[in-house]
Amino acid sequence: MKKLILVLMAMLTLSSVLANNELFSFCNGMTFDRDKNTCLGIIREGTYQSEMIAQCKRMTFDNDKLSCLRSIKDKFYQPEGINFCQSMTFDRDKKTCYQIIENKSLYVEMVNSCRSMTFDNDKLSCLRSNAVAGEYYDNSLSSEELLQMIGDIAVRVRRNIERGNFRRALDGVIRIINLTSQY
Repeated sequence: MKKLILVLMAMLTLSSVLANNELFSFCNGMTFDRDKNTCLGIIREGTYQSEMIAQCKRMTFDNDKLSCLRSIKDKFYQPEGINFCQSMTFDRDKKTCYQIIENKSLYVEMVNSCRSMTFDNDKLSCLRSNAVAGEYYDNSLSSEELLQMIGDIAVRVRRNIERGNFRRALDGVIRIINLTSQY
């Protein structure tokens, strides 16, 4: 048990450092100083999934990037859902897609069926109606994906403890326990 706690603490520290570097790089990529300052203000609190930082970074305009960054704070996204949303043509449809899949488990087969549709509106409608299974639970995650998820949750737990929000921190610890007991 002591080793598990040490491993979790090491992962927490490492994932926090990596995410912070990505976030600072994200903010430094803004065109205008005003947007850089806004970005730095946004990232002061919250946790961000690495894959989603990359998705926000791909958006065309700084205001869309900032809006995306605000919307992904303290949320989890299943990798298949991220890939699906990236296939959308327009940034506004990508943002809508991310809202649909946040903290949700997805039926991967249905996501793949929705992907074959031509228009973004049809893809989003299909995703809403057929592919969202409910709150996140997936025992088919690889060890690497599971560790990434636990690391992301652990960062949130630490930040909630630092803010004195012990109820949310406890919820995160319970989620980690539930995830590890499924494997």
